[in-house]
Amino acid sequence: MRLSATLACASQINMIEDIRELEKAGIDLLHIDIMDGNYVPNLSLNFRLCQEIKETFPNMALDIHMMVTNPLQYIKQAADIQAEWFTFHMHATHFPCRMIDAIKQSGMKAGVAINPSEPISNLLPIIAKVDMVLLMAIEPGFSGQQFMDASYERISQLNKIRQEKQLDFIINVDGGIDPVSGKKSIESGADLLVMGMFACFNQVDSIWEACMKFHQHING
Repeated sequence: MRLSATLACASQINMIEDIRELEKAGIDLLHIDIMDGNYVPNLSLNFRLCQEIKETFPNMALDIHMMVTNPLQYIKQAADIQAEWFTFHMHATHFPCRMIDAIKQSGMKAGVAINPSEPISNLLPIIAKVDMVLLMAIEPGFSGQQFMDASYERISQLNKIRQEKQLDFIINVDGGIDPVSGKKSIESGADLLVMGMFACFNQVDSIWEACMKFHQHING
């Protein structure tokens, strides 16, 4: 089980300090949302900031989640900052197979995101090609939403497909993760959880303490 943390929930003023706390807690993967204001009605981090984060924290892997209308044009920028993952929404491109090939040719791992309103079956044409499925447990674009309980069954569906087809893609769950939903997601078949404001940020405890408690709960 691997944990990541979304910088969409980190302090924009004290982000460096927040990342140091995450690193101290053993978190080695940062989930970074890139939004263009079109695919979702919001804006978030940019590649210049991502570059500075990578230079400051070279041991941190970057998981770039593209919530944009034309993800293909950003592959080179993500590769240039040595991102580990590049995740796109399938219906944001007319050529998902071409996207996956371009991502892998650039040296990154390819992820595809699926929204709560989309049936899991939509992924079947490309699921054998991806390294990760990012299952959105909330509507994309805004933090602070509650985890959708229907996500557990969707995780189980993905896990069943993986087993039946003998595939090895990672199931990553993003949105509304707290200790309870995190543990249930793992029990349903998730491999990776994106922690946000209900897990490690905006807590009474420090980020380090919140991460430790979260880790203990999901493994308890």
